[in-house]
Amino acid sequence: MFSKKNLSKLLCASALLGSAALAPVLTFSQADAAPSTPTLMITNQPLPENLRQQNYAGPRRAPAVTPQQILGGSYSSGYDTLVSKKINGLYQDIGRLQQETSAMSRQLAGMQRDGQMAAAAYYANIGTINTQLQSGTTPGNPRLVEQLSQARGNLERLGQHLADYNAISVDVAALASEAAYLLEATRSAYSVSGAIEEDHARLADIEDNLTTILINIDRMQNLVSDDVSRTAAYLNAERENLQILSLAVAEGDYYGKSLTSRSQQSKTTRENKI
Repeated sequence: MFSKKNLSKLLCASALLGSAALAPVLTFSQADAAPSTPTLMITNQPLPENLRQQNYAGPRRAPAVTPQQILGGSYSSGYDTLVSKKINGLYQDIGRLQQETSAMSRQLAGMQRDGQMAAAAYYANIGTINTQLQSGTTPGNPRLVEQLSQARGNLERLGQHLADYNAISVDVAALASEAAYLLEATRSAYSVSGAIEEDHARLADIEDNLTTILINIDRMQNLVSDDVSRTAAYLNAERENLQILSLAVAEGDYYGKSLTSRSQQSKTTRENKI
């Protein structure tokens, strides 16, 4: 049996439990608003990478620099200098100059091929006429007159080439002047202040390209000059030969007696015998 003293203790404990059950419950938002204290964690796992880098951020080994890395990017630059802007314009001028030089070289080669064909056709006409005159023919033979007309036409083609050569020589001289001006501008750019190493490397590349272009233009100038002088002398000589040959075709006799002269001579000989 419980004594009065024990019974009173039991009632007090029951009252305390009831009041605790009726106490308000702490919600999640209220718990979150409560001040938090860092928690000490004891573990045998390795330290995380981010914490390890923070704790051991002392002096580190620098990456090795190779000569290839230093010399590799000769033409790459993040700087927009005054010289680099001038270089971009020079490259555009060089590209246009190279295209014009190539086009003129192709035009000159085409003129030479056409001149060779005209000369071959001319000598074919002259060879046909001389062969027939050597064998004997009639005065004013229409076949030879036609060959003579074709020979004049082929010779005139060569004369037109002489005018074309004179015109292209002016264009080649203009290209040479422009290339020389660009080369001088390139060499002057070396002394412009504010350039970087890559700019001078690109200037050297431009200078080499312009030197090559000037060499090609100089060769074209020499070729055109030789063709002009040779064609002029050739035309003067062949025009005189063509005049002599036209007289031979009209007479029907150049290297020997014509067929008409032989027939007339035979007739005269027979009459004398009678």
